[in-house]
Amino acid sequence: DASGFRFSDQFNLSDEDVRWWHYLLKKMHSYGCKIVFLPQAFGPVSQQNTKKVFSSLSKYASILMPRENVSYNFLKDSGVVDMDKVKIYTDFTSLVNGYLPSEYSGLKNGICIIPNMKMIESGKLSLDSYINLLLMIVEMGKKSGHPVYLLNHEGKKDEKLAYLCKDRTDDDLEVITDLNALEVKGIISSAYLVITSRFHGLASALNCCIPCLATSWSHKYEELYHDYELKDCVLPLDNMEKARLKIDNLLEEKNNQDMREHLIAVLPKIKSQTKEMWEAIWNEVNCK
Repeated sequence: DASGFRFSDQFNLSDEDVRWWHYLLKKMHSYGCKIVFLPQAFGPVSQQNTKKVFSSLSKYASILMPRENVSYNFLKDSGVVDMDKVKIYTDFTSLVNGYLPSEYSGLKNGICIIPNMKMIESGKLSLDSYINLLLMIVEMGKKSGHPVYLLNHEGKKDEKLAYLCKDRTDDDLEVITDLNALEVKGIISSAYLVITSRFHGLASALNCCIPCLATSWSHKYEELYHDYELKDCVLPLDNMEKARLKIDNLLEEKNNQDMREHLIAVLPKIKSQTKEMWEAIWNEVNCK
């Protein structure tokens, strides 16, 4: 199961969620299935229903693979997880190459802005405040002389948000949507700068060695930057002037190139860890 981020107090897991996960995992386990969880993040876990789901994951899964130390510690501190089943590895998409559709070749070296409704749903920003932030980024990108566009990474909610942002501009801001996963990564890999609120938009940018800033609604963003030996790359939501300075910094050619070169140097280590992760998975599921 690599479906994303859902095992957390942030999702207010219901009694029905608890029953559903227990039934599903118990049934699969009874058939002899090997169960491996590779979500973007685990936790926080203080609510009783979150702990109950964690307990079911621990009981029936062969491996639980947190991506970073914060998630690892949430699993450990829950008190219900068998830590012998826990193996920590970073995001695993670094081995996948994207594909740039020819019709978007004119956007190469552009400013790619990836919205995420979760920024609003999580309570980090109001709709107006978030759209104002996105419009500020659009304005700064256009002043830099690079093509600027909004990329719908996934989902109808994010698509609607992108068009709401477009409707607030005075010019023809392009919204790219309805692409498959490889095409999305191909677009990202062609950018000069990515500013994303989507976690896998951040992951794709970093493992394509594209300079990237993020807005964050979960610890997983900051922790992924840590894996790539970067810090201070999350835009502060309570200080637009500091956010502007961070964006200006990476729009500047030398700083942009410096981050590219840093990512190029770090990427082989990330890819090696990903290959090690898959070996650990196949060894586990084949030997028992």
